[in-house]
Amino acid sequence: MDPRPRSRQASVSRTARPPKQSCDQCQARRKKCDRGLPCSLCTRSELRCTYANKLKKRGPKGKVVERLKRQQEEEEGGVGVEATDTALVPHTHSSLGILAALQAFSLPVPLTDTPSTSSASSSFAASSASSSSLQLDMVSPLTLPPATVWSFSAVLTQEDVYTLVATYFAHIHPCYPFMDKAWFLARIRSGEPFNDPTGVFGIMLLALCALTMAFISDVICSDKSEGFRARRDKVVAEVIARHYVRPLGKNSKLEQVITTYCLALFFSILYGEEAGHFRIAEAAQLARSMGLHRKSTYVNMGGEERTRTIAIYCFILVRNVVCELRLGHSEVVYWGQAPLLPSIADLVESPETVSIGDPRTDELWHLAVLTNIYHIVTPDFCRCARDECVASDCHLSPSDIVRYAHKLEGATAAICPKTFAEIRPALSLFDEARWIEILVAHQWVAAHICHMAARHGIDVTKLDGGKYLRWPLEILDNAAQVVATATVRALHIQGTGLAHRLSYINSCGSAYLETTRVDPPDLEQALANLQRISDAVVAWDPRCWTRCVL
Repeated sequence: MDPRPRSRQASVSRTARPPKQSCDQCQARRKKCDRGLPCSLCTRSELRCTYANKLKKRGPKGKVVERLKRQQEEEEGGVGVEATDTALVPHTHSSLGILAALQAFSLPVPLTDTPSTSSASSSFAASSASSSSLQLDMVSPLTLPPATVWSFSAVLTQEDVYTLVATYFAHIHPCYPFMDKAWFLARIRSGEPFNDPTGVFGIMLLALCALTMAFISDVICSDKSEGFRARRDKVVAEVIARHYVRPLGKNSKLEQVITTYCLALFFSILYGEEAGHFRIAEAAQLARSMGLHRKSTYVNMGGEERTRTIAIYCFILVRNVVCELRLGHSEVVYWGQAPLLPSIADLVESPETVSIGDPRTDELWHLAVLTNIYHIVTPDFCRCARDECVASDCHLSPSDIVRYAHKLEGATAAICPKTFAEIRPALSLFDEARWIEILVAHQWVAAHICHMAARHGIDVTKLDGGKYLRWPLEILDNAAQVVATATVRALHIQGTGLAHRLSYINSCGSAYLETTRVDPPDLEQALANLQRISDAVVAWDPRCWTRCVL
């Protein structure tokens, strides 16, 4: 006789009875469940088999095993501030309508917000190897407190902010890393922009969202709807209305400088350099009012703060001078003959200057070199380069032309090799793209010097130390070479950000044709080379090449 109580036997028999419905996991996956405890399908997929849900209609088809595993892990371990990388964005569709475009773009979203200890090139190579695309249940790097999120903006919802911030750090930040990711996400998690929507950081976050919307609507062709453009313009109007309520002056914070710079990029991307150059100059004025052009300003800063401040200042300064060289408008700020920045060695030579393993380190080197190259560009330089002065009345003397040549030589003597072919084997793809921009800027300024020297009757090939200043046709050949070797792979790796950067490089190549004197047969050959590059890239992926018209 069984000594166990009868009630216990009944309980066991009821538990062992097969369920009348499929398990929760098989329902979600639309699989035929054998109703075991656990069922064979859950055992094979390493899922926890449960029968908690009531019988309901089957869900959508698709591979949801990974999502189910992630949900079960969250239920077991909980989600807190420390587990930000596993906090899911709400599964509702973003009203921005941009997720479909991002899925079509097929680029993965990096989920970590800590500085990578590996090189930038390895992470970018891993990105290119990945074939995964963005999913609707995209993992967000943010965990926002349940504060006044809905009053943050009259246009953007919580899901919109999640999506735009993740998109910015995935596709734009790698090419414009003036924003420190850890610093930015930490301030969002603290609830600062949502508890104080009119604060400087809240306005900066809104400006970053507007900038991301500009990239999406301009570079990704699949999202050109009128509704999206209208919302994008409303967001930037909201930024302007909030940003200029507070006085901007000597007490300007770095967030206000970044906001002004984001507005400048917004208008430059959508409406051209001429539309954004005024706010670029305004951002440069704010940076100067904060003393960012003086070495003494950085003495008392910590390593991370110094890196972040130098990065944003370098980006503003380089963009500012490029606007003057390309457009020649008076709104662009000049620094006179004073140094634009402390020397490169002061900025990035000592280990305490930049964070070890910080992906912005290479970018600071890159920007510092560009800054020293563009230091040569002065108002008189631009006036002479654009043929706005008569040679007899030119403010530049032959000795000034020689001085420009020596300054250009010294700007890159320690970093840039003689030819692209000498350095290319040792470069990763992203390092290659950075060096291409340095080479193009260097040769662009060199082309202007060649042109001015010809007007003054100076033989640039005989200048002392002018080893980079050769016949302009070599500049054309190098331009065709560097764009051809890096464009396709770099666009695939970096997506929208590098596509926009390469559009600038490409327009530099067009400037060569306008500022140099080339024999007609050579000119026809150079144009044919550039056209072949254009055709190859457009045939590869026309969506990525919308900003790069040769």
